[in-house]
Amino acid sequence: MDGIRNLVVGYDGSRLSEHALRRALELAGQAPFALVHVVVVGREEDGVVTLPQGPVLPRFAALQLLRLTVDRLVRSWRLQRPHVRQVVQLRYGDAARVLVDTAYRYDADLVLVGAHGDALPHTRLGSVAQQVLDHT
Repeated sequence: MDGIRNLVVGYDGSRLSEHALRRALELAGQAPFALVHVVVVGREEDGVVTLPQGPVLPRFAALQLLRLTVDRLVRSWRLQRPHVRQVVQLRYGDAARVLVDTAYRYDADLVLVGAHGDALPHTRLGSVAQQVLDHT
């Protein structure tokens, strides 16, 4: 796993996105050094951000909430590693496009997303996962 050092994870607060984040951290822990880009796609309007799970906050507060949430998860899973850094990014736009653009921007070795949103448990792949698969 030496080759996987730069990972992008789509995170929306769902169970499956948490699973993707956990898997990314496990993989990153096997490398001598790794960056895990945790990408949250929100919607910005009139100076406030609507996060995927519904909270509406000023941009700085939204980013701080996301950082604290990811940090809490990493600690609860006991996956803190001195050679692995999580970088939380709050981005806007079409989720699949944002994830693919982020992967290209950072020359990601791997992109992880949940297979589908919580609203579509009967499908194999959700639209975002399918679009990311098609374009990476």
